[in-house]
Amino acid sequence: MSAQPIEIYADLAFRVLDSNRNWTRDKKIEVLEELFRRAEEAKGEFKRKQHEGATDSPSGLESMVADQKLDGHSIKLRVIEKMIEIDPLRARQMFDEVSSKPLKTLDCSDELDYDPELHFLVLRRIANGTFGQEEKDNHQHISYISSKLDELSSPSELRPALELVLSFSNSKNEFEALLDSLARSFKTIRSDPAGFHYSIRYGRVIDVVADRLIPRIESNGMLVENFAKPFGTYLVKNFTGTRCANRQFDKTETERLITRLNEQTNLRINNEELKPEKIESAESGPSYWRSQRSKEMLAGVKKLRFGDGRTQLDETTKLRQEWLQELQGFLEKMRSWRPEDEQSSDAFIHQKCIIYLSLIDVVPAGQTYFEVLTQFTIFLRESAVVRESPATALMYSKDILRLARKLEGRNRLEFERILESTGDDLFGLQLQIQKLSSKVPETVERSDS
Repeated sequence: MSAQPIEIYADLAFRVLDSNRNWTRDKKIEVLEELFRRAEEAKGEFKRKQHEGATDSPSGLESMVADQKLDGHSIKLRVIEKMIEIDPLRARQMFDEVSSKPLKTLDCSDELDYDPELHFLVLRRIANGTFGQEEKDNHQHISYISSKLDELSSPSELRPALELVLSFSNSKNEFEALLDSLARSFKTIRSDPAGFHYSIRYGRVIDVVADRLIPRIESNGMLVENFAKPFGTYLVKNFTGTRCANRQFDKTETERLITRLNEQTNLRINNEELKPEKIESAESGPSYWRSQRSKEMLAGVKKLRFGDGRTQLDETTKLRQEWLQELQGFLEKMRSWRPEDEQSSDAFIHQKCIIYLSLIDVVPAGQTYFEVLTQFTIFLRESAVVRESPATALMYSKDILRLARKLEGRNRLEFERILESTGDDLFGLQLQIQKLSSKVPETVERSDS
């Protein structure tokens, strides 16, 4: 199992660990240490997420794949979560390693934001789970969190950092110490037009400060100005700095946010002065379904679903010879669809997988369903995606295993035999672990065509 790409190995290893099988403490540590060491091999460095744009696009696909948490950083964080239960001090050492790496500035053409939520959840668990009571009485866990807040580098980290600080707001001393660290971080967070846009529009950072943080500061009898002043300076600096041409703020919404913040604090930010000194251009990212062949395949699967009308065909219609002949013709076109028909290998593989998933949703149960699912499985196994993007291959293989649960009788047994007989770890080991743990593999929600 460990000879597989790190994404596949990590997914399988975490599922075994989660199933609470009889691994000894030493065995768990051995596996976790190997995962932590090999995490750098992952194709993705950090977890990313899409806020806007088409989900059925290269950035949308990357965001869906990232939800599996199989990038290098997420693998390490998941290892640390497990290690807290086994060896708390080692877990803290591991976190010190992963937290020292700053996030790179996003480009205006970048359609994905960072998703550091898990990082801050693990930081909280480190603080709560790796310090003894005497250390907590001396506030060492708070000092530890403060040191990590001092390392903030990206606007994308602000929302989860705010949530972390708010989680300690029931203790005035702890809350005040963490709030001071967060206020200092506004001087060290780099200018990042795309990241700032995402944090304000989707992270709702100003709303969180106005709705939740400031009331907590006031209820604890603390001075609002100590936080509001550096926060206001940070906002003005970024609103009046460089902005992305493709990510402009809605003027009315910005005025509402700033006016509300002014009313709750002694800030006097002038909305009329929040004009950017520079607008940075950005190129549009690539998209799918642009080639003639991919458009034909989309139209073909739509016709199999709806016929010439707008209502989905019933199961009786799908058992008629005419429909079955049309299906066979469509499957032949699927087999002849080649990578050179598309702009890239990635576009070809993803589009074909989406068509297969849509087709499987259309075909009637029984032998036809079995044949289409088998054809999809063979395509995925033989495609370059297993080598080029193991996490993407894993995502689709989980779809296949989920869909295989609808098979019955001989078809189910035959399909399992096909998976197991090849010794292909992408499917075979998943199937074995699924049987052992009696768990349905997690799937990633997506919008099928």
